[in-house]
Amino acid sequence: MKILVAVDGTKYSREAALWAVKIAKKEKEAKLIAVYVERQLSKEDYLLSDDELDIRIEKKANEIFEKSFEDIDLEGIEVEKVVERGSPASKILDVSDREDVDLIVVGNSSRSGINNFFLGSVSDKVFTYSVRPVLVVKTREKEPVIETVAIT
Repeated sequence: MKILVAVDGTKYSREAALWAVKIAKKEKEAKLIAVYVERQLSKEDYLLSDDELDIRIEKKANEIFEKSFEDIDLEGIEVEKVVERGSPASKILDVSDREDVDLIVVGNSSRSGINNFFLGSVSDKVFTYSVRPVLVVKTREKEPVIETVAIT
């Protein structure tokens, strides 16, 4: 089973990573594809060469991957890290198609009101436009416990 989990360094994506790992541990030969999408560039980024920008984004992505999976037991799970640039929802959907994943796991920041209406959330867009199963994870106060998972 291939599980894509979107990470961005927030507590919401950390919760998504936790759920993705818990589901992967219940499956035989599970592969986790962690995707980080660099959405915006700063003014300073435009002054960098392409190589310097790639190095900066790669460093930031590695920090986010480390933070997202810190203290999570990944024993027995293959993890592939993917870094993209652009619109997060579009890139997550692109990677899910390219990698032919069985499940997409994303965190939900629970935004509401006018900001969500105009901007839309990544989880909403992924859920709406994906042709694959999507698990949208809300943040909880305590660690989730999964007894059984059936995906059909």
